Amino acid sequence: MQIPLLVFLCSILLPLGMFLFYREVLDNRKNGSVLYFTVGMISVVGIVWFFIEKEMFYLSLVNPLLSLLVYRSMFSIFEKRFGKAPVDTAFRWSPGLFYDRLFNILFIVLGILAPILLSLFFIDLFRN
Repeated sequence: MQIPLLVFLCSILLPLGMFLFYREVLDNRKNGSVLYFTVGMISVVGIVWFFIEKEMFYLSLVNPLLSLLVYRSMFSIFEKRFGKAPVDTAFRWSPGLFYDRLFNILFIVLGILAPILLSLFFIDLFRN
C-alpha cells in the first residue's frame, strides 16, 4: 500500500474514530487545549511533509483539525440552542432524541465529508 494513501485514510478515520469511540474526550472542555495542540501538530506535520515531498495526499492531514473545528462549532450551537450536550444515540431507541440523532448524522456528513472536499479543493489548487 502506498504511504500517501494510508495517510489519507488515517486522516479520515481519526476524526470518525474519535467521534464514535472517544466522544467524552471531544465533549470535555478541559482536554480542549491538548486536543487542539495534538491535532494542530498533525496538521503542521502534514503541511511540512507536503512542501518537502510535494505529495498532495499529505495535505489531508489537515482534515482532523477541520473536523474538530466543525464538531466544536456544532457542539456550541447545539448547547446554546437546547441547553444540554448532545447524547450519543447509537443503540438508544428512547423517544425524545430526535435532535441528538440529527446532530450525529449532520456531524458524520459535515465533519467527514466537508474536510475531504476542502482538502481535495486545496489539492486541485496546489496542483495547478
